[in-house]
Amino acid sequence: MDRSVTAPVDIQLQAYNDRDIEAFMSVYCEETSIIRLPNTPTLQGLTAIRERYQQLFDTSPQLSAVVHKRIVQGEWVVDHESVTGASMPGVGEAIVAYQVRDAKIINVYLIK
Repeated sequence: MDRSVTAPVDIQLQAYNDRDIEAFMSVYCEETSIIRLPNTPTLQGLTAIRERYQQLFDTSPQLSAVVHKRIVQGEWVVDHESVTGASMPGVGEAIVAYQVRDAKIINVYLIK
C-alpha cells in the first residue's frame, strides 16, 4: 500500500476521532472540495471545511469514525466508514473516496 496516498487519509481519520481541527485541516489543500454524490457540492475550500468540522467537533464529544474496508488505487483511497456519536444529521455509514496528490487530500466524494 502506498503510504504517500494513505497517510493523509489516516491522519485526518485520527484527527477526526480526536476532534483535533488543526491536525484534521493539515492534510487538506486550499481548493479541496467535499462532494456528496451524485455530484452535489457540499463544502468548497478550507474555510468552509474548517467551519463545518469545527462545529461537528465542538458539539460531538463522543464522535468516532471506523474504517471497515479500504481500497487503494493510484491516487484514490476508498473507505467504507461508519460514524457514531455525531450531533449533526446526515452522518452515519458511507463510502468515502479521497483523492490524494502530493500528500494532500484534494477531493472527497461521499456516497451514502
